[in-house]
Amino acid sequence: MSHLRPLLPALAILLSAAVCRAAPRPEPTALDSGFHELYNLHFDRARAEFDRWTQEHPEHPLGPASRLSTHLLEELNRLYLARHASPPGKPARAPVSRPDPRHRAAFYEQARQTIARAEAHLAANPKHQDALLALVIAYGTQADYVNLVERRPWASLLLFKKCNRYAQALLRINPEAYDAWAAGGFIEYLAGSLPFYARWFARFDSVRGDKKKGIEQLQVAAARGRYLRPLAKLLLASLYLREKQPEQAERLLEELRAEFPANGLATTEFASLHARLIPGR
Repeated sequence: MSHLRPLLPALAILLSAAVCRAAPRPEPTALDSGFHELYNLHFDRARAEFDRWTQEHPEHPLGPASRLSTHLLEELNRLYLARHASPPGKPARAPVSRPDPRHRAAFYEQARQTIARAEAHLAANPKHQDALLALVIAYGTQADYVNLVERRPWASLLLFKKCNRYAQALLRINPEAYDAWAAGGFIEYLAGSLPFYARWFARFDSVRGDKKKGIEQLQVAAARGRYLRPLAKLLLASLYLREKQPEQAERLLEELRAEFPANGLATTEFASLHARLIPGR
């Protein structure tokens, strides 16, 4: 990301500042509560919080974007439970490969609503930061769904490309939009893992395929993000697993398990799944 190069030397300062003194955070809302419940895999509670927030902000694109995230994690959790539902003493069954039709239909409807609302806001104000973030979530979540649930990794590349486009746009407006660093960092690493012909096909804007830089950007998002901070930790753990740094990965997963105890071992499973589905190696 050429526009971020001047910021990269400050990454260590940002990370140390996150440890030494927490940056001021906005007053928590029902949206924050919903994401906390979501990462704890309390899907009904998360939906209730997201619905409460949406009632107060009926045209805001982050409402359906949040519900979209719920459908993704709920489906991933279903696949995880199906894999570990074998009787004692028998090997774990292979994950159920077909998406649940009900969740799939609801997922794509929430994606449609998110994109429509976000584009309407951007038509009125091209620098609407929440609309750009909603599109980052919409396309990133769809890419994960296509990749992890539908098991079509190559088809997810165009969705990651769109996710990256809006993440770059948001970061040009506000380099401290740390949730966008989560998407940008993962895509930077992903681009560096692709074969050259796939990298030519995807052509991610402002991305050089620098794996080290991708990890550094995810570290910032994992320390400073708002809604996507736990996701950034999970993605970072998956990259540490690929980079043969299991101690670093386990440290992050332990932090996630402590913060979201109801998630349990699913955090490890999700991280391993992300690590395996990144092309290369």
